[in-house]
Amino acid sequence: VVNVASRLEEMSRPLAGTIVASGTCVEAAGAAAWATRFERSDEIQLRGRAGRMVVHVAGCGRPAPDR
Repeated sequence: VVNVASRLEEMSRPLAGTIVASGTCVEAAGAAAWATRFERSDEIQLRGRAGRMVVHVAGCGRPAPDR
């Protein structure tokens, strides 16, 4: 978990966001509606991880889309 958090922090600049949360983290928050509070979602490859993961990005300077 700590490794993933560190890798996501590294990705905040390339993804042009101030907050990058994994899809798993957003799901654990308890509701799919949380994903709509982010400006966009991407599927990325993290260094040291076997598969790609969904991340949600906020703080891009664009308003969150209506969903």
